[in-house]
Amino acid sequence: MLIKNTLIPTLLCALILPATATAHKDDYLDETFVYQTMEEGVLSLEYRSRYFDRSDDREIDSYWNNAIFAEYGLTEKTMMEVRSAWGTPESDSQFAGGFAQLRHRFGEEGEYFIDPAIAIEYEAERENDKLNQAISGMLILSKDIGDFNMTMNYARSWALDNGKDPDDQKSFGIRYPRHGIRWSLEYKDLGKSKRYVLPAVQLPLADTVSLKLGVGKGVNDESPRYLVAALLEVEFGEDDD
Repeated sequence: MLIKNTLIPTLLCALILPATATAHKDDYLDETFVYQTMEEGVLSLEYRSRYFDRSDDREIDSYWNNAIFAEYGLTEKTMMEVRSAWGTPESDSQFAGGFAQLRHRFGEEGEYFIDPAIAIEYEAERENDKLNQAISGMLILSKDIGDFNMTMNYARSWALDNGKDPDDQKSFGIRYPRHGIRWSLEYKDLGKSKRYVLPAVQLPLADTVSLKLGVGKGVNDESPRYLVAALLEVEFGEDDD
């Protein structure tokens, strides 16, 4: 019950705390990664809670998934991120997996017509009560048009513990404006059981604290009918943006 009520206090925070601060160009609510990396020496901690409704084909039951993230800027253009998550269709308390990612951007934002970044990731993800391990390479393409940001992620994943063919994953996001209260829309294609759209809003609660809230919808029968997500982020260190 405690896990299922995590959205309530975050919603109350959004109503009580002022939304006047700015925030750096952080990733989208559901792990669509942007070009901009963390400033060198800056640490970000995040907690995310998501509810996935059952799929239309009833092959996957509804469940809650919760995750803790840590991001750290290694240099001005390179950062690392780790995540640990729990909550699966089998049990809300079951370990669901995690990842460790190294991300690098090329040049400064706006230096290219489309800003490129790359990432290398180790991931362990539970599927059908088995924890599958994989290594992924990712291309991140980002474009700013005024206060709009458009981001595309394309990843190819190679399984480490079985003979499966490489897996392709794609996501696309658009967000407005650059600072303050921001609105976004993500499309995720992470496999036939994870295809959905997720509109969201980001609320800056303080100079280094922000809250993201979203309600999404599956786009095929194998995906969740709908999902609800909330993410709370706190930064530590000097961020020049």
